[in-house]
Amino acid sequence: GSVLGAPNGGPDLTDEETPNPEEWFGVKSIKRRVAKIDLHENNLVGILPGGPGTGIFPVSTAIPPEGDSHLLLGELRVLILFKNAIAGNIPASYDKFTKLTHLDLSHNMLEGDIPHGLFDIKTLKRVHLEHNGGLTGTIPDTICELENLESFTTHYNKLVGDFPSEIGNCSKLVELSIHHNRHTGAMPASLVKVEGLKRLYLSNCHFEEPSEEFAKELLEAGKYEGDERVGYSRSFVLMPQWAEGESSEEEWDESEEESEMTIDGSQSLEVS
Repeated sequence: GSVLGAPNGGPDLTDEETPNPEEWFGVKSIKRRVAKIDLHENNLVGILPGGPGTGIFPVSTAIPPEGDSHLLLGELRVLILFKNAIAGNIPASYDKFTKLTHLDLSHNMLEGDIPHGLFDIKTLKRVHLEHNGGLTGTIPDTICELENLESFTTHYNKLVGDFPSEIGNCSKLVELSIHHNRHTGAMPASLVKVEGLKRLYLSNCHFEEPSEEFAKELLEAGKYEGDERVGYSRSFVLMPQWAEGESSEEEWDESEEESEMTIDGSQSLEVS
């Protein structure tokens, strides 16, 4: 079905005043206000509502027309649409979802720049935009101000530019996966400050080759009790990096590269 249409013949997802939103497919509500939309793997096509020409959400409207202004889907916390066939851009209007904690638009066919306004949503915990292939542009420094951010994944896209150096300010970060993009410059050294970081994937971009010291600092930043991990294991994949002129769209055989790219409890990264 279409992203713009009602699922399974039910009511329009943007009509928050429908009496029983819990009856809508893929929707959860709080006090009859839509809080979660989860329509992953539902063969959705078309573009995301809220973009130019769709005018569905999030927009301010008067309910009733003479009443107070009301933001449609203003209580939305979770938007999950992964593994569909959604195309087009991520609407800039989505920065109005000021209570959003979980955004998953991965495994679609989205393209264009990621709206920088998304990184002003201070409640964000999980952002998954990987495997779209066409997302471009840069990641703004404001991502470093997301104190609640736990997971940020954008791998297999066409993002460019330096990755914000102070990402280590996101002290709750558990996963950062930005491999197979076109980022340049140095790998963010501030990541060594993030004690809870479990999964770090920076390979197959155009980053400068990491120093052995940086790799060791990442490993040593973990919590240990003797030789045993305390509470979790880590996987840090930093290499290989694409040489100048190589394409970051080539497939990566993880099985062949794992032994020299991964830092875990028994291996160290070779950076020669």
